[in-house]
Amino acid sequence: MQIVVDSFMVNYQRIGKGPIIVFVHGWGDNHKTFLQLAQQLSRTHELVLLDLPGFDGQRLPKTWDLADYSEFIASCLKKIDAKTITALIGHSNGGAICISGLASGTLKANKLVLLASSGVRDVNSSKKSTYKVLAKVGKVLSRPLPQRRRQKLRQALYDRIGSDYLLIPELAETFKQITSHDVRSESKKVEVPTLLLYGSDDTATPPEFGEILQQQIPNSELEIVDGADHFLHHSHASYIARRVAAFLGEKQRVS
Repeated sequence: MQIVVDSFMVNYQRIGKGPIIVFVHGWGDNHKTFLQLAQQLSRTHELVLLDLPGFDGQRLPKTWDLADYSEFIASCLKKIDAKTITALIGHSNGGAICISGLASGTLKANKLVLLASSGVRDVNSSKKSTYKVLAKVGKVLSRPLPQRRRQKLRQALYDRIGSDYLLIPELAETFKQITSHDVRSESKKVEVPTLLLYGSDDTATPPEFGEILQQQIPNSELEIVDGADHFLHHSHASYIARRVAAFLGEKQRVS
């Protein structure tokens, strides 16, 4: 389905019936990332999955931050008349958006589920320093090269440190804005019960991030999923569905 929100054509899906769960995807992803998980949770809930602007070929009018994305989600939910939200489920950067939105009051929900959430920004200071150095080195080394080769070299350098900076070049400034936004102070203002799920093998948002956020969010619980990576809702979909359902009080109805 599609709707127009704030001049953006938004792709979204509503699946199932019951209390509403809203899914927020991560950087460079789209709503389809949750389909496997949604199939199981749709037995007990109505699920709203939507694409965030900038990752679907539509250009942002300016550099966005977490607040802009949370305001956009609020506008979408108002447009489709989704009034009472039982839970927000955010993956990676989507988790940071949810934390920021709930802390500011822009988003409202009864519960929050964070899947490999980002938002802890200054733990790996050595990695950040490497990122800055490689960015400068990449620009210097690539100047004499043709544009296509310059782009490939710079991407290779960023890939070495696991950065998504050049994943979507037109969002580079938005990426820098978001990755400089640490949500730890905001997470203290999240008052709803929160479940944090992180993969033991996640190198993008390691379990350490979950431990930090769990200490900040007052009413929260953390589980490290053994053998899971950053996309734990793909590799461990059935388990994540059962865990989320139990958190929402629907354990017996998810296989």
